[in-house]
Amino acid sequence: MKTGASLAVLLFLASPVYPREDAPRFGDWFRDATLRVDYDHCGSARSERIYLDALWKQGPWAGSFHGLLDPLDQGRYRAEVRDPASGKLLFSRGFNSLFGEYKTTRPALDGRGRVFHESFLLPMPKKKVLFLLSARDPRGKLRPLFQTLLDPGDRNIHREKPGLGVVSFPVLRAGDPHACLDVAFLGEGYKADQAGKFKKDVERFAGYLLSQPPFSRHKDRINVWAAFRPSRQEGCDQPDRGIWRDTSLGAGHCAFGLPRYCLTFDNRAVQEVAAAVPWDTLAILVNKKRYGGGGIYNLYCLFAADGPDQDRVFLHELGHSFGGLADEYYSSRVAYNDFYPPGVEPREPNITALLDPARLKWKDLVEPGTPIPTPWGKEKYEALQREFLARERKVQAALGRARGRERAALAKDLQAMKAAHRKALRAFLKKCPYWNKIGAFEGAGYASKGLYRPSMHCLMYAFSPEERTYCKVCERALERRIAFFLE
Repeated sequence: MKTGASLAVLLFLASPVYPREDAPRFGDWFRDATLRVDYDHCGSARSERIYLDALWKQGPWAGSFHGLLDPLDQGRYRAEVRDPASGKLLFSRGFNSLFGEYKTTRPALDGRGRVFHESFLLPMPKKKVLFLLSARDPRGKLRPLFQTLLDPGDRNIHREKPGLGVVSFPVLRAGDPHACLDVAFLGEGYKADQAGKFKKDVERFAGYLLSQPPFSRHKDRINVWAAFRPSRQEGCDQPDRGIWRDTSLGAGHCAFGLPRYCLTFDNRAVQEVAAAVPWDTLAILVNKKRYGGGGIYNLYCLFAADGPDQDRVFLHELGHSFGGLADEYYSSRVAYNDFYPPGVEPREPNITALLDPARLKWKDLVEPGTPIPTPWGKEKYEALQREFLARERKVQAALGRARGRERAALAKDLQAMKAAHRKALRAFLKKCPYWNKIGAFEGAGYASKGLYRPSMHCLMYAFSPEERTYCKVCERALERRIAFFLE
């Protein structure tokens, strides 16, 4: 199925940009069906390769008939579909991947290779098309990574009905999937006799979604779907606690060595369940109480059904997976190394390296007179954090030695101490004259220096449970993503 390398690279590097009147028309090139391209993404920080695995014909195309070309220059990877004869761009999407995260971890930097199974969905082409994947180098420039010719008449395309053994149902129907944003909740760790609980959980999280701007402004154009394949056991894996569960999607904590990072690496299982419903974005609802989750742009977000601050965690992770938003916090431990290389402007719409303060990417939302960078008491804030962490370590050490009632009392004291600290931090920050302003506040994207966020409080910063709204910059970015699906 490979094309000549020289032709593919030539077409890729040409990258013509077509005016809207010359944009491809769906009916000229595609059928109302979905083609799933499965491939293995392999390598380490030193090398990266793609190997085609399989092709699958799935149900109707859930996306817009008009939004074929991705207008947002987001994601560390990009997929393109082109006409092999003319090079005309027919379909494109930016995305992030699990491999893209892995390559920034210490094992990958040490040269340890790993394989991740991934998928890309596109409308079923009417004739042969060129499929290309590209990756961004450390400076943000796209580099060709893989190309192949896709033939819709290929007899090896899997055509069996997807979703065998999957229970699926609509939760909210606003209209035709082609003209709506389709949000699909997938259940993980729900047993066969817990279908009722899964339904109630999805309805609850759908309520969180549709009550949060900007989604609340488009509730008449958002469909919500639910699908799950019953698991033999409930919950998910927790390797750090010696807990292992036989579940349908294989989710687990300790992704890339970080206990709170909960993901699934079983892409085949996710795709098989998701194929039972139309979807533009996936949300994996895990039947567990433990705090933790994750979100990968244009892949999925994952979160606990019954965890602490469940609405906040869901909306935060959805900000990653749907909006391509970055983490705005910088003091928590993460698994990455130099996730945002110094001197390079991040592609995410809500953080900046501020390489050119006069051209701040959200400049139009900044009130006149607001200094850029914007002072916010960072040094005092960090001093308060250090003082708290020193006290917390002492209590944690005592917890490790205590038993019985003494341990329970210390655990209760620790939770009260954390709550009091969050309250004190919030009181301190609210004294800043720019508390409710948009500016450029240093400390973002896991870096204390050199990266800036637009607000002192936002769901993507989320320094305390009181943060349950997106800032204006993040809200606008999400609004643009929603508009893309409603074209």
